[in-house]
Amino acid sequence: MITSESYLDLDYAGTGDRNQMLDLRLPPTARGPAPVIVWFHGGGWHKGDKRAHDVPAPVIDRYLARGYAVASANYRLAQQASFPAQIHDGKAVIRFLRGHAQQFNLDPARIGVWGQSAGAYLAVFLGLTNGNPALEGNVGQHLDQSSAVRVVVNRCAPTDMTLPNQPAALMEPFHKMLGDANPVLAAQASPVTYVSQHAVPMLIVHGEDDAIVPIHHAKILAAALQNVGAEVAVLPLQDSGHGTGRFQAPATDSVIDGFFDKHLHP
Repeated sequence: MITSESYLDLDYAGTGDRNQMLDLRLPPTARGPAPVIVWFHGGGWHKGDKRAHDVPAPVIDRYLARGYAVASANYRLAQQASFPAQIHDGKAVIRFLRGHAQQFNLDPARIGVWGQSAGAYLAVFLGLTNGNPALEGNVGQHLDQSSAVRVVVNRCAPTDMTLPNQPAALMEPFHKMLGDANPVLAAQASPVTYVSQHAVPMLIVHGEDDAIVPIHHAKILAAALQNVGAEVAVLPLQDSGHGTGRFQAPATDSVIDGFFDKHLHP
């Protein structure tokens, strides 16, 4: 593991709640303010943790060596708060990092997000709803800061929760997070609902054999983004399930690295 300056359990919400804290690692050498990549863990909206479900240490080290600051954030889970609390927390993370950019030598103009499954769902929301007042919330002490992000890498996110005949492994935890099975609320909690020409560039990585979040979710979101002229790239992974298989392949890492570099490095 690369030796770098680390800050653990930063209280981005000011509540003392572990589910509203983030870890931050700074690159060992930086010529100027560092771009930031923020990871949101998966876990079906009801489990997971920023360390237990973090990206592998070699991946973190790779980004640190490339000059990125790397953050990993918790957010409130379904048993604690219903939608859109998770989105409010994600936006508070970004505002906190931007509010402390000078302290940590971060570049507030170059913040990207990614995640897997429920974490990717959160990341996608951030990339589609920059400046949406209905989803900003009032979490944290940096409400004067923007929650805008510059790029999203989406690893197998659910995107349209109104689709019929979806796997129970997806819909049961979703309804618990939503607090209701109302289709109107399901649409409000579907990332695809918020697609517009203002969407930030997005890379969608999805396993073709995903039995929890079928790849149709990726195709629907990609088509919607293409229809409004937003930048989107899709990487379907053969012989891969829900975050398994070729998600860990060097070729996949290379595509993700290139996408982050394209949009976050000067």
